[in-house]
Amino acid sequence: MFFLLQFLWEFLMKLLFPSPTSNSRDNSYRIVYHRYHVPPLKFPLLKLPLLAIDSVISSMGIHDIIEFSNCSKRANRFLSRIKKKKYEMNVKIWNDKVHLIILDQKNEFGTWIFKKCKEGRREKTRLITEQWSTSITVPCLHSKYINRNLMECAKEKYASLKSQFNCSVNTIFFKSYGETDSTFFQLSEFGSVNELNIEGTEMIRNENLKSLLSSCHVSEYIFMNVPIEESFRFEINEKDPTRIEIWMDSHWITDEILLSLKYDYLILYRSQLSLDACFSFINQWLHSENTSFFLFYSRWETNQLPEEMDINRLGVNLMPFDRQRRNPLFRHKHYAVQMETGIDFIREEDGLLASIRTDENSLLFCVWHDRFPGTENIKLIF
Repeated sequence: MFFLLQFLWEFLMKLLFPSPTSNSRDNSYRIVYHRYHVPPLKFPLLKLPLLAIDSVISSMGIHDIIEFSNCSKRANRFLSRIKKKKYEMNVKIWNDKVHLIILDQKNEFGTWIFKKCKEGRREKTRLITEQWSTSITVPCLHSKYINRNLMECAKEKYASLKSQFNCSVNTIFFKSYGETDSTFFQLSEFGSVNELNIEGTEMIRNENLKSLLSSCHVSEYIFMNVPIEESFRFEINEKDPTRIEIWMDSHWITDEILLSLKYDYLILYRSQLSLDACFSFINQWLHSENTSFFLFYSRWETNQLPEEMDINRLGVNLMPFDRQRRNPLFRHKHYAVQMETGIDFIREEDGLLASIRTDENSLLFCVWHDRFPGTENIKLIF
């Protein structure tokens, strides 16, 4: 019905208002819209006081802000001056593409995808799409990104988004599968990030991994699940994160590194730590004022017998597991570890309960900030 009415209206307009400016038979029934079409209203936003502009922009959505910034260089300068809602960003890096993801209250809102595209024998970089949480996907084949380095283009776009949205990087996901351009390991332009996640099946060369860890300042958490050369060495300093998780090659975490820094969370697979260093680490916590530490796990590939560490040397009252004292499962977020076979002791200074569990080739030490955590929706990891 709607389309029929629309057709009749257009036909009537053609009969009543033929174009007076054209003598051509093909154009004799062209609608003259200027008699009835109301032009869009213009609002002189940039001529308002800065406080008024701030109020208008603060009511804009993320897509509106991008459209506004693309109007002119002057509009973009106004955006960089005005205080805006702070957003977070995640960066995902593969060998052939980079995703820049804007987060609004931890939910993905907008994504910019850069990708290497082969056109004939030439390889080009393109900003392929802008994706929005409203299920809108906008194809973008911007010529400004053609024939340029992939990471260079992504960093340039990040700088623009940072000024538009006052955003900082929350997490960098680095996926290494196959040979990777060395420029992918230079991440200083992203500034300080909360978390760094490095995964892959191919070994990363020493100089590239050092560049990755040193150019990107990580304030909270590092996760690594990637093959590392046996000769790799890297010095961690006090400004580095207190939560480190290494699931493949942790041989570069030496006894000296373990004992020189303050950790809250440390998981090491294929560890080369000595049992004396592990005992010293536990004893160091026992006589410290550290109230944030909660988990240390070390697993060796070579034959180790952690039970020979003789924890009686700690000089504390060792107690077997008691359900009245604590839960058999130690929980961290959505993961849990079985501690029913662990030995308990209490730090006298603050009453914190700690447990030690020894298995063949593994040692687990945890501190119970919550002795009876909930056990719903959890996954056992070790």
